[in-house]
Amino acid sequence: MDRPSSPDRGRVLGWILLVLVLAAAGVAWWLGGGAVFQSGRFVDVTTEAGIDFVHRNGQTGQKFLIETMGSGAVWFDFNADGWLDLYLVDSGPLPDPRYEGPAPGGRLYRNRGNGTFEDVTARAGLAGQGYGMGACAGDYDGDGDEDLFVTNVGPNELYRNEGDGTFTEVGAASGVDDPRWATSATFLDVEGDGDLDLYVVNYVAFAFDDPVVSQSRARGAPARYPHVKIFKPERDLLYRNLGDGTFTDVTSESGLDGTVGRGLGVAATDADLDGDLDLFVANDSDENFLFVNDGQGHFRDETARSSFGFNSDGKTEAGMGIAVADYDGDGDFDPIVTNFSMETNTLYRNDGDGLFTDVGHRVGIAEPSLVPLSFGIAFFDYDNDGWEDLAVANGHIDDLISTLNAALEYEQADQIYRNVEGRFEDVSASMGPYFRDGKRVGRGLAVADFDNDGDSDLLFTQNDSAPNLLRNDGPVGHWIGLSLRTGMPARIALGARIVVEIGERRLLRELRGGTSYLCQNDPRLLVGLADAESVSRITIHWPSGRESVIESPEIDRYHVVDENDVAR
Repeated sequence: MDRPSSPDRGRVLGWILLVLVLAAAGVAWWLGGGAVFQSGRFVDVTTEAGIDFVHRNGQTGQKFLIETMGSGAVWFDFNADGWLDLYLVDSGPLPDPRYEGPAPGGRLYRNRGNGTFEDVTARAGLAGQGYGMGACAGDYDGDGDEDLFVTNVGPNELYRNEGDGTFTEVGAASGVDDPRWATSATFLDVEGDGDLDLYVVNYVAFAFDDPVVSQSRARGAPARYPHVKIFKPERDLLYRNLGDGTFTDVTSESGLDGTVGRGLGVAATDADLDGDLDLFVANDSDENFLFVNDGQGHFRDETARSSFGFNSDGKTEAGMGIAVADYDGDGDFDPIVTNFSMETNTLYRNDGDGLFTDVGHRVGIAEPSLVPLSFGIAFFDYDNDGWEDLAVANGHIDDLISTLNAALEYEQADQIYRNVEGRFEDVSASMGPYFRDGKRVGRGLAVADFDNDGDSDLLFTQNDSAPNLLRNDGPVGHWIGLSLRTGMPARIALGARIVVEIGERRLLRELRGGTSYLCQNDPRLLVGLADAESVSRITIHWPSGRESVIESPEIDRYHVVDENDVAR
């Protein structure tokens, strides 16, 4: 005969069942005074979204270094319908008449607003003409719609948005078709005149007839991709917008001519909070750069003084991508740089006096990032708890690396780090099958709320393979989104900085152009509010120097804020 259940035993079983249900649902539990949401889950929706792009690197077996470095992606609303569209950069065939193949196939996908995308590349005229690396978007001509800049191995391309769903390539006519090997790029207003200027990161001097483009490690061994240090570094370029649809190279007169590095990543951010945009540049096997803007578009090299150029051991690293955020909530921006395998990713805490400290080991970044070779990186708040987490794209450059070192792999798993009040935990295994089970040759990473549901989704690009679009299906906290506009007609206010006040908390965010590695994120600011049911105020610091205060804005929705309507 069954034993009858006692009331105590029933209560215990009931509590156990409740705990299991709550854990499965991923609800918040309470630590201190705030809710911590930690059950974010990412679902790969690439196929169901209709994204059928496959990156091609044009590989020939001769191990040209350019083959293993691409490619990037850009989220931007090219038709201004309120839904973010996606441009994916293609590379192959190799840009030399000796290596023929299908024409480049960069693709533009229009967001239908129902979770799916339509390939509108042919209609838009955006297939690309060169061996593509990365891209960034911005309204360079001030006509109210977003234009697209594509970096190449060879002449770069600038696609002017005609406002009718089509683009015209004007790289040569606008003066930005430099033929060097360009990687990341960003639009920014360097002198506060209202026009978007352009910073282009260049990598190394490359030519197919150069004997160093291919090498073998030993007689009879398969060819391997050469080390980047056998190539000469290239100078980056700063273009000033002349306001008539053209640009002029002002690298020398802006104080940037004396620094040369093997550049791969860039972030334009207000590092010293003085109201203008400074530049962080991630360099491969050279010291990273910090250029501080005087507000007039002239830059001072603060690399040595700031300690941003090296890790805590005083060594240069193989910098790939870069991201910037106020990870510790202390009111200033901190950069992180991804690095080569057996080098940790390096998080530099902003000490507030122009100095930066490598704190990767202290905050939990170093150990989980030691083995992977990391490229794309982004700060984003996956659970909307107000603390910016990290996503990282990993993948080696050497397809034969496991034959050299059994501990290393060509295809690698991407990572998610959860920010726990300024310390990070690698939570990749709990984020879904993509992170737990999959390995890929990761390169770019671009974050966007592509379905407008108030949480951040992820787009990972892979070298010589298909990208992966991951929808964020996990439970999240409250949020508020801002689309910031400036100018006449209004364009996206790149460089705007905001402070969101929630009780005693102050959440600092900034709207940036190109960042990560070869990529550009959502051109809106999405701020997680945890369990807060209201926002006291939002202070907006516009690129023009003006300031706006918005009192008690409605939460759990996006707001379009035009400087012309609210600034004082």
